[in-house]
Amino acid sequence: MSLRTSFKKSLLAVSLTAFMSSSAMATDEAALKLADDAMAALKQGQIEETIKLYDDALAQEQLSDPVKGQVMSAKANALLEIAWATRQDKPLLEAIDTYNTAIGILDAKTSPIIWASSNSKLGDAYRSLAFGKYNQNKPEEGAELYNSAIDAFKAALTVFEKDTNPVEWATAQRALGQVNANSDTYNAIEGKALNAARLTEAANAFKAAMEVFTKEADPVSWAGLQFQLGDIYTTLHQRQGGTLWLEKSVLAHKNVLEVLTEKDNPSVWAQVQYFIGNGLVELGAVVKNKEMLEDAITASKLATESDYFKNIFPEFYERNQINIQVAENLIKKYEAEE
Repeated sequence: MSLRTSFKKSLLAVSLTAFMSSSAMATDEAALKLADDAMAALKQGQIEETIKLYDDALAQEQLSDPVKGQVMSAKANALLEIAWATRQDKPLLEAIDTYNTAIGILDAKTSPIIWASSNSKLGDAYRSLAFGKYNQNKPEEGAELYNSAIDAFKAALTVFEKDTNPVEWATAQRALGQVNANSDTYNAIEGKALNAARLTEAANAFKAAMEVFTKEADPVSWAGLQFQLGDIYTTLHQRQGGTLWLEKSVLAHKNVLEVLTEKDNPSVWAQVQYFIGNGLVELGAVVKNKEMLEDAITASKLATESDYFKNIFPEFYERNQINIQVAENLIKKYEAEE
């Protein structure tokens, strides 16, 4: 959908008294035309021309706030795409500044979808920058950026609703879950209690997203969310012990295999088999369940057969081998006790 079409639809929510003069309308149309040209230039990889056209659009005199905010948001979208394509921080920082400016200009009541979309994309930008800080070993900066991303996604969810904007709502929920889970890495210094709270928030957000991204409607997204949910439960188990989180982790990873096959994505498939095997060995040992241990052996053997572990993560290949040996020994022990 072009920016002009989007803007015309948003005007339906504005009273006639808010309409501008014909000359101002012409200015807005000219700006929107330049913005459409900028989008076309971006698709052709013309980065400098893209930014120039957006700047020309924003330089139009007497631009209305809705159009100025909309064009500003579109420019930020372009900068974000450029940042992702070039892996550079400069356009990423420019995108963040531009989103914030657009959000300050837009009115959440009269331009709700554009305002919410700008917040959601701002969250994506903060998240990308935060991940870079992790790679640069700057956890405190990363934590602050992840907190900003969380705020941005939560702002978007004040507008996006499951019934009226299901895809946007579920996408923002999924992103909120991801940044909460990722921020856990940076907030370790604040204690396990906070970390557990963030991981719980992440799990709740993933489960909310699955209300839209169901196995029937979007199996790939559903499986991805199940995988992330399983990872969270594994982490919670490692911190809090017991069997509840471990049971949830195994179940979530088993759910992934209802959709994902080894042919689809061999590396993820191997990881899922590892998590299932690893979880079932521990569970089987605690509750002395031979069936669980046999299932653990099956999953661990499938994982050991994967080139992913043999060639890329040999330490996990060895862990699978250990899990098999432990499970086999426990089965023999329990059989001898019968």
